[in-house]
Amino acid sequence: MKTRHYLIVFVLITALILSACGPKPDISAILPPDPSRTATLVPSATATFLPSPSHTLSPSPTSTPTATPEPVTFKIGRNDDMFSVALYFGVSLDALKTANPEVNPNAMRVGTELLIPITPTPVPTPTIAPANTPGSNEEEDSEGPEIYKTYCYRDAMLGVYCYSVIENDNDDALENVSLLVTLSDETGKTEQAIATTLINVIPPHTSVPAASYFLPEWGERLTASAELDFQLPYAEGEERYLEVELIGQTTELLLDNKAARINGEISFKNKNTAYMAIYVLSVAYDKDGAVLGMRRFSDIEGGLTSYNKPVSITVYSMAGEIARVDVFVEALAFPPEPAETPTP
Repeated sequence: MKTRHYLIVFVLITALILSACGPKPDISAILPPDPSRTATLVPSATATFLPSPSHTLSPSPTSTPTATPEPVTFKIGRNDDMFSVALYFGVSLDALKTANPEVNPNAMRVGTELLIPITPTPVPTPTIAPANTPGSNEEEDSEGPEIYKTYCYRDAMLGVYCYSVIENDNDDALENVSLLVTLSDETGKTEQAIATTLINVIPPHTSVPAASYFLPEWGERLTASAELDFQLPYAEGEERYLEVELIGQTTELLLDNKAARINGEISFKNKNTAYMAIYVLSVAYDKDGAVLGMRRFSDIEGGLTSYNKPVSITVYSMAGEIARVDVFVEALAFPPEPAETPTP
């Protein structure tokens, strides 16, 4: 009888070990809220070049205020989850869960109505700041400080995102460019923040925005200016970056043209090496060329260049409809191993 008991225990332990070693179920991908209209293709420009700190921008809601504002709600679609809804409205996941205590985030049905914890605000109008406006004298203009057009938007938490456009008109690339952005309002409040580009290298004759963020709260009238903080010339014969391109690219407009999803594959020119990290930056613009938002895809696990890398990234608009999306690709190579020092 005791032998039989030990045998049963042995079988149970063996089964537990085998189940722990078996394949794990795939985790569903996080998708943005279902589009409210049929997706359409938009033209997109692809700049092939070569990472920097991760910075994910969230769009702000757009709704018309009334004397007694109606609460903002959202009905769950087929591919929606709480994280994607929180990202779309620019609120934290914890705040969305707190506002909907009766809703189980892991068991939401199509048609479930979520209360969005924000105050309805008008469609934000970008503050376009012509920093360091040049004078009328052409000779003075050529020697004056560079102008960085800056577009600022309030988010759902009443903070301010600013995008300052860096235009590299040179025949050489620029590396590690950052700007110092100054934001002011009619009350006299003034703060400064460093704006980063989310990619290390700006290719020749290419425009890339640098993003900065200012904590709440601010007055009604904003004034922004930007000046150069730091930059490096791109070294000739640079070997830290691999030659890559995004092939088979498609761009879909979603959510009434307030979001754009980019799909494609990263292809490597050198197939006989490995990459340390990949970065894909997408920048959304309106029909007038104003920056609406930017977002970066990162793969820092590394891999082999022998295979193409599938990529899918969704960029959201802070305000207005997206008319164009620019895409930049960077791949960071492994640093060369140091040469061995001969033993004396």
